[in-house]
Amino acid sequence: MKSYINFPSTKPSVTTDYRKRFEAASIETLFKELPVVADTVDKIFDVPTSSAIVSSPAVASSFVMLLKDLSYLWDSLVAGMSQILFRFFDLEHDTVAPIALDLYLRHVKTIRVADKFFQKAKEDNSQWPAPRLDTIPTTLAPSMEEYIKNGPQHHQVPSEPYSSEPYCPEPTRPRDDGSAPPLPAFN
Repeated sequence: MKSYINFPSTKPSVTTDYRKRFEAASIETLFKELPVVADTVDKIFDVPTSSAIVSSPAVASSFVMLLKDLSYLWDSLVAGMSQILFRFFDLEHDTVAPIALDLYLRHVKTIRVADKFFQKAKEDNSQWPAPRLDTIPTTLAPSMEEYIKNGPQHHQVPSEPYSSEPYCPEPTRPRDDGSAPPLPAFN
């Protein structure tokens, strides 16, 4: 007997609430809870996914449930990382930003592992909608490291860039014949 579990077309409200929790969480909450979610996701990636293992009806059902859980965890992890990146350049560059950078670098490594796992899981279960991996950019590390090293850069723009004196147009002199001078032509 072959087991078959159909994926729902919509996500349960519990997942949406969990995702919203990370979207509205403080940076301290994100720093505390995202590593736990990342550890859980990493452990799921360690599960063997060979076709021989997944072909068993009991294991296939369990594997499908594992993939559902992984999808929800991945969504919450991405929501939390999005919030960290959104707030990164407002964080204190010498104390808090390095923690955020460590979480980001860990997430980038996780994306590489996730890509391989998701491809293999998709082969074993073609009905599983694999999560998107391109939601979080993977090329921000140099900018983040520069921010940590140099802090926020403030450029002061002078109020009068060309002259330190206020602009005063030259007074127009009437012509010798008493008429007004011609207006400059604007193209």
